[in-house]
Amino acid sequence: TIPLLTGIAVAEWGFYPSFNTAWVAIVIGLIYLLLSCIKKWLSYSFRWIWGGLAFAFLFFSGISVWQLQKRASELPLNQPVLLDAVVIERPVQKPKTVQLQLGVGAYRQGSHWVETKENVVVYLRPDGTEQIPEAGQRIVVSVILRSISAPANPEEFDYQRYMQRRGYFATSFAEASACEVIEENALPFYKAVPLKMQHGLLTIFNAAN
Repeated sequence: TIPLLTGIAVAEWGFYPSFNTAWVAIVIGLIYLLLSCIKKWLSYSFRWIWGGLAFAFLFFSGISVWQLQKRASELPLNQPVLLDAVVIERPVQKPKTVQLQLGVGAYRQGSHWVETKENVVVYLRPDGTEQIPEAGQRIVVSVILRSISAPANPEEFDYQRYMQRRGYFATSFAEASACEVIEENALPFYKAVPLKMQHGLLTIFNAAN
């Protein structure tokens, strides 16, 4: 666990080679297997090799895990797009908007639907007449997506990295009228039950206060 997490941490802070470390991990793993086959012919003084190879394999595997993570949105940015998405978390009320965390299953440009799997954050501007979608509902919403902005100052909180770690790469503002609920219970059972439990506990907590 320690070498794997060390590799991920090293890559996260930018200290990683430019080449694909997955191949390095594969070669080290093959060497480990090869030496394991001839282990009985190796001297006891070379016993440190097994630990060293295992550490190197897990270390470079950790860097590979980081390198394979998606770093940018695959959705069309800076142009109108229609999203077919599911509200995967409870909506968060902001001073002037409602924050929706959406799991996008497909998007449409022109007359074509394209399947995808990506999370986005959409801020709805309600006018008091539309019903705000709830967690678990499937919706279609027309938006113009943009990349989450990087921090402007060196010491500023890196909101972009924070959201990327959570799997969000794009965001948008939209009018509530641009959103339509098309299915009530679209989340799988194992995701819907924790949300219902969370909602129930929050209801009890708010009633007690």
